[in-house]
Amino acid sequence: MEKHLREHPADDELERRRLQEYLFGLEEVQEEAEQLVIEHEKLRHSTELLIALLRGTIHGICLIRDGRFVWGNKAMGDVLGWNQDELVGQRIDILFGREEEVRKTQDYIQGRLDDTGLFVFEHEFIHKEGHRVPCLATGKALDILDPSKGYVFSFTDITSRKQAEEALQRINDQLEQRVEERTAELIEANNKLVREIEVRKGIEAQLRRGEEALRRHNLYLATLHETTLGLMRRLDPSDLLQTIVSRAAALVGTPDGFVYLYQPETELLELKVGLGLCGDQVGYRIRPGEGIAGKAWREARAMVVNNYQAWNGRSMDGRWDSVAAVAAIPLTIQSRVTGVIGLMHTQDGREFGEEEIDVLGRFGELASVALDNAGLYLSLQQELEERVQTEQALKQSEDKYRSVINQSGDCVFLVDPASKCVIEANPAFQHLLGYAEHEVFGLHVYDLAAHDREDIDAKMRQSVEERRHFIGERQYRKTDGTLVDVEVSANLISYGGKEILCVVSRDITARKKAEKELLKAQKLESLGLLAGGIAHDFNNILTGILGNISLAKLHAKDDTTLIKRLADAEKATMRAKDLTYQLLTFAKGGAPIKETASIEDIVRDTCGFALRGSNVGYDFRPAQDLWPVEIDRGQISQVVGNLVVNAKQAMPEGGTIEITSANVVLNEGRVATLPAGKYVLISVQDHGIGIPQRHLARIFDPYFTTKQGGSGLGLATSYSIIEKHDGHIDVKSEPGSGTIFQVYLPASDGAAPPAPKIETRPIPGKGRILVMDDEEMIREVAKEMLILLGYQVEVAENGAQAVHLYEQALDSGRRFDAVLMDLTVPGGMGGKEAIRKLLELDPKVNAIVSSGYSNDRVMADYRGYGFQGVVTKPYKIQELSEVLQEVISS
Repeated sequence: MEKHLREHPADDELERRRLQEYLFGLEEVQEEAEQLVIEHEKLRHSTELLIALLRGTIHGICLIRDGRFVWGNKAMGDVLGWNQDELVGQRIDILFGREEEVRKTQDYIQGRLDDTGLFVFEHEFIHKEGHRVPCLATGKALDILDPSKGYVFSFTDITSRKQAEEALQRINDQLEQRVEERTAELIEANNKLVREIEVRKGIEAQLRRGEEALRRHNLYLATLHETTLGLMRRLDPSDLLQTIVSRAAALVGTPDGFVYLYQPETELLELKVGLGLCGDQVGYRIRPGEGIAGKAWREARAMVVNNYQAWNGRSMDGRWDSVAAVAAIPLTIQSRVTGVIGLMHTQDGREFGEEEIDVLGRFGELASVALDNAGLYLSLQQELEERVQTEQALKQSEDKYRSVINQSGDCVFLVDPASKCVIEANPAFQHLLGYAEHEVFGLHVYDLAAHDREDIDAKMRQSVEERRHFIGERQYRKTDGTLVDVEVSANLISYGGKEILCVVSRDITARKKAEKELLKAQKLESLGLLAGGIAHDFNNILTGILGNISLAKLHAKDDTTLIKRLADAEKATMRAKDLTYQLLTFAKGGAPIKETASIEDIVRDTCGFALRGSNVGYDFRPAQDLWPVEIDRGQISQVVGNLVVNAKQAMPEGGTIEITSANVVLNEGRVATLPAGKYVLISVQDHGIGIPQRHLARIFDPYFTTKQGGSGLGLATSYSIIEKHDGHIDVKSEPGSGTIFQVYLPASDGAAPPAPKIETRPIPGKGRILVMDDEEMIREVAKEMLILLGYQVEVAENGAQAVHLYEQALDSGRRFDAVLMDLTVPGGMGGKEAIRKLLELDPKVNAIVSSGYSNDRVMADYRGYGFQGVVTKPYKIQELSEVLQEVISS
């Protein structure tokens, strides 16, 4: 090829030109392709904008072809109730109802097609629900030359406009009717005057009166006629009165005149228009019957005084000394005298003739009709203004209340009773139930309420048909399917000209939870009354048993077999003590014996003991610098033990229990039963089988258990203990996902003391001890224990006897070194009363309180009642010796 090009250079040039032309052609094709891509993108964007516009417009838009609907937007449902799926395929007849309406509309459209193809008309179309909706219909043929290609229709609801037009038309009709009535009266008066003119002309012809008299009379009538026509165009009362009295004065030939109007609020006549002498008296008031104007008003007849200065009713005011004659005519509207019009002559000898009085009377009639017409106009104008103000006030009120409702924390929504659908809701409704604003309209109450439909229908019938105000508690279903407790108030109201159900709902989830907690506490309290009494008596028995075992162990010495048996019996007794300890936790009014302690040590010790020998381990992660708490070590250890044992039993195949402790600060309301403050949170989580939802509400109930052989006291005891520590215990669980218990305990401001050192052998002592107990067995066991420890002992069976023995000892100089007293003595004086009397005898008495009712407040706060020590029944000789040693040595 190269050889050929070298041998034929002309061919080479030709080939190069062809190649260039080909490349230029490719560039043009590429530019055209890029331009097509740009145009296509613009077309796609325009199409998207058009679709968004059609979907978002408030006007119903549809496409009709061959007399049937091919497409319609969402707004068709808002205007005429038909959604897109229902509309497609339907004949347009469904919007007209009668065949003749369809034909008239088609003829109108066909006639418009010859012009521009655009047609606009108003019509009452049939709504899907059957009623008619006035709409403005706008349409255009897709192809003027080929109408079969269809039309595009736009429907706009003009109901509000029609209603406003009708209201305005009614007002205009009323105004026109009243104006016509008053105009007719004026015309009638005018016609009467015209007839009068004719009569006067006849009289002039007949009687041939003087030319001047006829001219003047005709001038009167002509002026009266002109005044009548002028008054028909005037509606302002002040302007009317000024015109009337000015024309009357001009006809009579005087510059002085007046108009008085009666003022009902003051019951006086007030000068409204004054000419000449009366010009500066506007606003002057007279009583009915005072002066000539007052007499004319009171007697409702014309009054003429042609010699005013000689009239006995004249005014003594010097300004009226120039008045020669006065005429006053009452103004009457519908047989009611509303005022007086009058004229005055100041020229000596000038009098009012019959003709002048007659003309003035005619002006009075005109003034009465004109005033009535003006009053009617002003009344209608005022009515219109008041209506506008009322509508504005209603709108302002609606805006104000809408603002209040939107700011309300309660859910407020409106329901159409016919469709049972929500038509409006405030933001609190959306926030509580999780709906977006656009999802609220049309939401059916069946989807909202969690209760059955029959109950919903019944309550709505009561509210709508019986107009009964419903108040009660219900459950709503949120968008995520969860239920929320609400307090509901529903009432029928008038809204937008329709009766609408207004529903106000308040979230009471926290309150319901608090009520459940209260009910649970009341159950435990009832059981505690019984449990406390049983445990108290049982502890007294155990005291005798445990005390004798302790003595027997000391007497056994080297007999290992006997010592082993006694040790086993002691362990069994201690287990019985633990059982009564659980029962005592339920006792009403009891309080733990608290001390400042660290949760970390208690959790480790308890977990290690509870899980020893099992296939379940634990992972304890305490927070650094964990706050100390004020607790009863034994009771909190019992709670932790119960929770750990439950977690172990939930994982029969083995596993690890996750335990954490943390410092938390709670805000008000975060935990329903706890006040704001600092707390230590203990969480115990297992990964076992979980707890069914139907059991969670009863998990802390006494004797409720799902375990074979379970007592049902573990969690109930834990609940009661935590409650008495002013704390809170809660549980969360999902079947198959495990369970987590959370315990909140109030943090203490004090520092946790080191754990006490445990003594393994009794501590011997010396001194005199007084023992008071109503149980003989306990007195004997305690006495033998104390003697064995090296003490001298005396006993008493009640508080009164103990006080007597102590008083004798003081008198003899042989004071007791300590007094051990039972707290409760049935039918006699117990330790609580006895200590007060002993303190009166000896303020330094060393008293120790003892009781099988270990949750009594005296046991928890023994120093506050005057005791120096406490020992809980049942007790071993080691415990008794430690308490005595501490009290006597201190």
